[in-house]
Amino acid sequence: MRRRPLRATALLWAVRSLVEHLRERWARLTPDEQRELRRLLTASRGRPRNLSEADQLELRRMLRKSGSVGASEPAPARPGP
Repeated sequence: MRRRPLRATALLWAVRSLVEHLRERWARLTPDEQRELRRLLTASRGRPRNLSEADQLELRRMLRKSGSVGASEPAPARPGP
């Protein structure tokens, strides 16, 4: 079965929505927290287990503060066909 190609408008909408979402989350952190989060994400290389237990806790705290973990916001509506 052949897949239909994703429409360019739907792809652009998804990318725009993702960027807006991430920008909102990032803005919830102070500049110091943003630097620390950047440091932790770099140090973890995408795997939280690469961090010490204290750093893992700090990473979780910052993600909760930004609303990225445990967020109960509904997903945005998709554009029509």
